[in-house]
Amino acid sequence: APPGLRELLAGEPRCDGADAYPRVGFGAMAAMPRPTPTFVVTSPDEGAARDRPSPGTLRAAVEAARRAGGGRIVFDPAAMRGATIRLTAPLRMPAETELDGGCARVRLTGAPETTLLLIRDVSNVVVRRLSFAKEDYDPTSKTARDAIMLNGRFTGVILDGNRFSRCGDGCIAAGGIADGGLT
Repeated sequence: APPGLRELLAGEPRCDGADAYPRVGFGAMAAMPRPTPTFVVTSPDEGAARDRPSPGTLRAAVEAARRAGGGRIVFDPAAMRGATIRLTAPLRMPAETELDGGCARVRLTGAPETTLLLIRDVSNVVVRRLSFAKEDYDPTSKTARDAIMLNGRFTGVILDGNRFSRCGDGCIAAGGIADGGLT
């Protein structure tokens, strides 16, 4: 594995200076149980075909984690440093999954009417060290959506060390029943 990816696969990226996304607060100790399969994102393409997303894309990693019953999704720092992934449809996070931007400084973006991450009816989901931004929107529009949407029944959801800008309607929307928490 290339330098940087070894540390990320081991569970804790080694960041220096401006690349640091420290784990803070309650989320500092959160991690998925090990051993967990790890899926590495190597392409900034969306991988839009839901039934067969392109290998190496974030959508492919999310679908692979769903089929595996969970996992850890990381971004190869050599291939993804500073990358922007434009989503045209929400990524529905599977249960027992950690999505970790590590030191890659990955940005997820999309149209104002697109929810970027959907967390619905799942348990134990961790999303950390990512940037979320929406494209320009008309503030009078009624179609703007939040960057992250939580709904249905969910428990053990941790959003840790993420950055938000230009979120449209809002950055995070939580509706439904949080059995055991959202941090």
